[in-house]
Amino acid sequence: QMPASLLHHRVKHSWNVSGHACGSAAADIAWASLVRPGDPEGFFANAITDMDHVQKLADHPCIAYLDAFDRLSGEPGPIGYAVLAYYLGSEDKALCAHTIDRLARLSAHGRVSARRFASAILPFMLVGTFPSMRWTRSLAAVAAMGPGHRAFARDVIVGLMCFDPARAPRDVGGMVELLYELQLGWGTPFDDAASISCLEGLDGGGKAAKFAKK
Repeated sequence: QMPASLLHHRVKHSWNVSGHACGSAAADIAWASLVRPGDPEGFFANAITDMDHVQKLADHPCIAYLDAFDRLSGEPGPIGYAVLAYYLGSEDKALCAHTIDRLARLSAHGRVSARRFASAILPFMLVGTFPSMRWTRSLAAVAAMGPGHRAFARDVIVGLMCFDPARAPRDVGGMVELLYELQLGWGTPFDDAASISCLEGLDGGGKAAKFAKK
């Protein structure tokens, strides 16, 4: 939870962080990714702190941080997962689109775990770093890529349904609706006990409660 907590504090209090350890241009970041390709967690930490959460660019230099995932021999570490989670909720469309493609590729090759990825998103979502609808939109894009990606997106959302219903993340109704849509035609009943408990606790007349009941 440390990457999410630190980053939320930085966003909320507008820290003035000067300098970029890996450079501020895509070419510099790409070069920096080669320094320790077998242990990129320190490099990925810069990917989180260097990304301006309100910046919208035609060709965001932080896209270069995603290239390091291609050189991983196995599963990312905790900070690598945090980078994917944070970038997937980015307001910058180019950066978000590249993250969707990278996540789809990694999941197709079995190099990311849906539950571990959900655990990486959840701290960001609970502290309100971004509205939940951004992750909903991105996971819907992943699901649209095919049956395997649909299963991955569905399992990620199941993993996210473990919050206190009385303190539900903002805009979570769209995510519950997407889970309902992904569950349709699944072939087996929805039987995740933790998620069922969370969904049953959602009440009121909003979208979240409506689709939770469904």
